[in-house]
Amino acid sequence: MEVTTVKHVRNGYENTIMLLDLEYDGANKYLKHKDHSDRQFWVPWCLSEDDFLKKGVVITSDKTLIACLWQDGDVLYCSRDSWVKPNKKNRLPGTWKIGHDLELVIKEDGNIEGNEDHD
Repeated sequence: MEVTTVKHVRNGYENTIMLLDLEYDGANKYLKHKDHSDRQFWVPWCLSEDDFLKKGVVITSDKTLIACLWQDGDVLYCSRDSWVKPNKKNRLPGTWKIGHDLELVIKEDGNIEGNEDHD
């Protein structure tokens, strides 16, 4: 089972976002509009809602849930509704590969994508 590491985050969303790491209290990060971060974190393995509530990654803005992010097997998932049972429509969009470094992009409309980071 390979681990995927987010190496960069870019905020294209209209407001400041907060990256909330439920597993590592104090590892949270705020990003202003058009800002980026090089704070690295693992995409957590979550096989159930209980797993997600203990170690998921949540992205919020002004008390609005933007996305939740987790890994299950060889797939990265995201949802705007907290943890949901993994399915094809919840796959993280982008050109990512499990076990490779990832750049996470929060778009202007709040959608997110993950692309392989070549930095």
